Amino acid sequence: MILIEIVMILTSFNILLTKRVDEEIYAKFFPCCEMVSSLSVYSIITDLSKKIKNEKIKSIIKTIGSCVFGVYLLHIIFLALLRPCFEGMKNYLPVFLSIWIYILFIFLICAIITYLLKKIPGIRKLL
Repeated sequence: MILIEIVMILTSFNILLTKRVDEEIYAKFFPCCEMVSSLSVYSIITDLSKKIKNEKIKSIIKTIGSCVFGVYLLHIIFLALLRPCFEGMKNYLPVFLSIWIYILFIFLICAIITYLLKKIPGIRKLL
């Protein structure tokens, strides 16, 4: 929370100095939050997986977790390929909801492809 406040203060200070309000100004300090948010997501999922008693759900979480590196490698391709779908979705849904659907869809596609690629002998070791 402290890091987020620092980013907000730095962004506000940057806006005052540059007299600009655009995406570049807003995005300048957000990379500072990536490590904290990544660790937070990891911590939340680890805690949740300890509390889940259903073995099938645990298995699904482990399978998805084992596909994350493949998702990391593939997502750039699908960000570009599915961009027109996102642009179309923005016309009918709120932008924030469109972004979440876009990200979730890309994650699921990449996870499925990674899962299938891991079934091919030799590729499993790479992913």
